[in-house]
Amino acid sequence: QKILINQFSYSFFSGKFYFIFGQVGLGKSLFLETLSNLYTNFTGDMNWKSTPKVSFLFQKNCLIPWLTVQQNLNLICKKNDDFSFEILNRLKINELLTTKASNLSGGEIQKVNFARALLFQPDVIFADEPFNSLDMREKNLMYQIFKEFCIGRNITVFWVSHDLVEICNFADEVLCFSKATTKFEKSLSGQNINLENLATFINQDVNT
Repeated sequence: QKILINQFSYSFFSGKFYFIFGQVGLGKSLFLETLSNLYTNFTGDMNWKSTPKVSFLFQKNCLIPWLTVQQNLNLICKKNDDFSFEILNRLKINELLTTKASNLSGGEIQKVNFARALLFQPDVIFADEPFNSLDMREKNLMYQIFKEFCIGRNITVFWVSHDLVEICNFADEVLCFSKATTKFEKSLSGQNINLENLATFINQDVNT
């Protein structure tokens, strides 16, 4: 049995953006699934103060291919209120509502997954490199909407990313894990979250 992450203890607080950072192959996605209770084969204890409503933004396509965009969204939220209209309008998904998910491009799939996560109006969002298939213009739009939504509603975010600029722009805290030692090495916050510190950590871990 391979140990991916060992000896980790941490307290999280609501309304913050937590980034999970480290080398490729470390087990960051599995760690995200562990935090969200999707993966339960681990030793130790994990306690939520209360049971939160949770949304997921994964790298993979989670849409049901034979359903239309509208039908996929209806699985999460059937409301037709101002909030739903605003999200769909800002993401320009209204024109895709009758399209089957199997006919969407990679970027369109990520936009619909993103809309579905927000429409659920969660307390916590788990995001695993959610915007990789988007061009810079679309990605910047997602960033703006995501930040407004999460800060305005005091949503806690756990986010896996390899994009150093993305981390520096969003993170309240960065949890740095070592692939070499399989341990949580340190957290970064405030002015310590910068390109130099992130790059230095990765380079040191690669050379360990």
